[in-house]
Order: sequence, then structure tokens, then C-alpha cells
Amino acid sequence: MWSQERTAHLMDLLYQTTLAPELGQPFLTELCRETGAHVGAILVHDMAAGAGAVAPVAVGVDALAIFDYESRYAAENIWVQRTAHRLHASSAVRSDDWVSLPELQQTGYWKEFLRPIDVSHSMGACGLNEDGRTALLSVCRSFRKGAFDDREFTLLRTLAPHWANVCAIQRKLLILEQRSTAREAALDQLELAVFFLGPDEQVAFANTAAHEFLASAATLVQKNGRLCARDRKSDQAFRAAINSISEHPVKSVPTNLLFVLRNAEGIATAIAAVHQLSGDARGTKALLVQNLTPHPDPTMQAALAHLFGLTSAEARLAVAMRRHASITDAAADLGLTAGTARERLKVIYQKANVDGQVALILMLERISGVRGRHGYAEQLINK
Repeated sequence: MWSQERTAHLMDLLYQTTLAPELGQPFLTELCRETGAHVGAILVHDMAAGAGAVAPVAVGVDALAIFDYESRYAAENIWVQRTAHRLHASSAVRSDDWVSLPELQQTGYWKEFLRPIDVSHSMGACGLNEDGRTALLSVCRSFRKGAFDDREFTLLRTLAPHWANVCAIQRKLLILEQRSTAREAALDQLELAVFFLGPDEQVAFANTAAHEFLASAATLVQKNGRLCARDRKSDQAFRAAINSISEHPVKSVPTNLLFVLRNAEGIATAIAAVHQLSGDARGTKALLVQNLTPHPDPTMQAALAHLFGLTSAEARLAVAMRRHASITDAAADLGLTAGTARERLKVIYQKANVDGQVALILMLERISGVRGRHGYAEQLINK
């Protein structure tokens, strides 16, 4: 029997391949050395299609032999054919238990493929068998060394459950990676800028629209991996939203976590929202940024009167708020006092059933037609 130290060393090498499959070569090299084999490979077989592939970490065979196996001889592998019904996760098989050497030597598989690489005996461990696809850890050696003995086969049987664990973990990681890739591809289709911020506020992900938003450098810039707003008040609102989420994480974002982003000249150019991603134990936050339409729709006042019964004066103030995102500036634009504008806005909020300035601006963006792009954002915010 192998010492516990030697077996543990092999297991350590095997588990290193979980996150770094390319490290399979050192493991296979050591396993071959321990078992007297000169060929080691990881085979992936599709039983239904009669096809097979060799992972690029194989030892003891060259690229031409791998090509020959994948393009022709995988379908003729008598060892796989004969043991297919016994292959399940954690199982181990020995070629000579199923195919005698004289029988093997009568096959074209041995004459044309195995003999040129000096292989006559094999044993393998199955790490995965799902929907007819198997992942086999295989070692092979020459007829001169004879069949693998019980001692060598016991070593492989000891490793087999661990090989199955590695395959299961890699499969789960692949599924997560595919889901992440699909999610990122979907986010890249949005015109809404989406940033994912880690617990240290470093940007962990930014979709295409977010990269374009940063490239404009109008309202947000990235410094040492963190976002900050050019306008002082906008940056204060951004920090307040981040701190509020960190201290009181919630599933839905209240209105006070929506804020206006202004450029260096103080002109409102975007609306942003910070949201804690639900179910994320790491505390990842999403920052969603919607550009404001640069030129108001000339029919907006009529639309507001029709939809909410706003008077002409109220509709003009609502449009001015959308343009300036500031009560003081909107009032000055219309020749009103700030106090008059505030009182009039209370009536507008009530008629339009919105809660505050940011909510009013978002509603106006919706009406203008830009809302079609923002719809997905609100679904994210309100999850």
C-alpha cells in the first residue's frame, strides 16, 4: 500500500486542478510515476455520439496521437465500450478485467492506435457520467509491464471519489460562469449604465453603457477604481446613498436613494440610483444611471395636461424642473419665487402621484420616450 503521505500528495495535486485545470499535467505525471504508467490522460466521451476528446493536459502522447484519437479511434475504444455500463461517478475500472490482452490485440484499435504508442493495459476512474457524457481519468502502460495489479488499482479506486468531487465542483463553477456571462451579455444590451460596486466601493463590473458614460467624463469619473461625481453636491448625494445602503440594506430602494447627477457646470445630466443586490452576502451594490434627454419634448406640456390634469402653469414648472433639476433654477427660469414654485410643486406631485423631485423627473423621462430604456432599470431597483 502507498503511504498516507504519498496518497495525500496525489490528492493535493488533484484538488489543485479544481480551479486551475491546467495543473492536471503535474498530477497525471505523478500518478503515472506511482503506477508505472507512461501515458496519462483525461478523456471526455459522448457515448451516444461515439465521440471522445482528450484534455490538453495529457502526458506521454503527442498532439498527432491526440488528433488521431479524437478524429477516429475514440469511437473504437473497446475498453470504454465494454465498461460503459459500469461507469458512474467515483467508479474505477481496469482494462484487463473486461478485455483480455489477446482479445485486445485482435482489434484494429490496438493494431493501429495503441501499439504505436506502446499501450496494452489501462485503468480509469470516472468523475462524471451525465446524459451519456463521461469524464475519465486514465493511465496506460506497455504490455512489457503487464496488467495493473491490485495495489495499483486500489490507489486509483482511492482517488476516484476525489476525482468525482473535482468534476462536480468544476461543473458547478462552469454553470455559474455561464450564468454570469449571460447576465453580463444581457446588461450590455441596455442603454442604461450599470455599475456593480464591491464592499470597498471598487467597480467590480460595468456594462457597455457604463463604460461609455465614464468615457464622456461629464458627471462621473473613476479614481483608483472608485467612482466619484465631478459636481460636489452630486458626489455628496452619491456618498450618502452608498452609506445609507451599507448601514441599512433593504430589498427595495426608497426615493431618497435616487439622486441627480450634474456636470461640472452644475447642469443636471443624469439620474442615478443605488441598490443593494438581494442575496449577495458580499454586499455588492448596483449603481444605475439614466441620462436625461438633452432637449425637452415640445409636446410635454400638453401631455401633462392630458394625463394628469395639470394647468398650463403647473405643466411649465414640471418641464422646467426636468430641464434644471433644481427648484431655484426652475423658478428663476419662469420668473417665480422659490416659495411659489415649491407650493406649486406640491400640487403637481399630488396630481401626478409622485413623491418628490427625482420621482417627477423620472416620470417625465418615461413620458418623453426615454422611459422605454429606463423600464428595466426600475425593475432592478424595485426587486
